[in-house]
Amino acid sequence: MVVVREKTTVTQRIHGNCRPIRARKLPYATVIDEPKEREGLNMGPTPAETMVAALLACTNVISHECAKNTASSSKP
Repeated sequence: MVVVREKTTVTQRIHGNCRPIRARKLPYATVIDEPKEREGLNMGPTPAETMVAALLACTNVISHECAKNTASSSKP
């Protein structure tokens, strides 16, 4: 005999009064924020967008270093 159990689903929505985050205190700074639909001020990229941009930038730098090292080691 097959026993069917219902799956428990919990939904939670939290509201807060958060301010945008400045990533660094330099003359140029990135403001990390959420869109208005998610209770943000839409003043900058979302945390997920910032993470993807950082990963791509890091990958770009590492790739260039690897290519430079490979090119210099293959020269006679």
